[in-house]
Amino acid sequence: MNRRVGAVSSVFIMTALAGLLWSVRARAEEGLLDTRLTAVEGEVDVKLKGDADWAPAEADTPLDVGDEVKTGAASRAEVSFGGQSIYELQENSDLTLAEASPNKQVFDLSLGTLLLHVKKVLSGQRVEVLTTAARAAVVGTELGVEATSDGITSVGVYEGEVLVEGKGVPGVPGKQYKVGKNKELRMKFGIHSEDPKPMKAFSV
Repeated sequence: MNRRVGAVSSVFIMTALAGLLWSVRARAEEGLLDTRLTAVEGEVDVKLKGDADWAPAEADTPLDVGDEVKTGAASRAEVSFGGQSIYELQENSDLTLAEASPNKQVFDLSLGTLLLHVKKVLSGQRVEVLTTAARAAVVGTELGVEATSDGITSVGVYEGEVLVEGKGVPGVPGKQYKVGKNKELRMKFGIHSEDPKPMKAFSV
């Protein structure tokens, strides 16, 4: 074989392989970042970032950062992240997808209850739920977060462990609490909570 032809062929093959690997990696990352409504029951509405109006939500609706989901009475919505972690938004709740990246998922729960079934959190990964009173960082796998209209946040843990930080004066770190399995924590904005107690609010 002509050496020049062989060299050109080798370059072509390497370029093709590099393109294929980039494509596979891009599709994998896209799947990892894919967040969508996988189930809706009852009255569920969605407001996409930049839109002024709410619209009825449908199953398989993709969600992006800034999109908001709202449920009515006797209604619920299921959100899937990367086809693995599942988040269940209960009735009379309002949730915004605040951040979504391979290493960090952040949900802003302004009202209602969110139940989380999270795949194992790897080193360097974070899943957080924000409310008016607290920031809950998932260390374990299954938990519930509730935010009431009077500013009270409850965090209950079914499996694993959750690190909860109370919100207070801007720029000043709030007190942190570790909430373990079958424990729950209740707190209000700017007020130190009591230590975690046996779970009641999220018990079946």
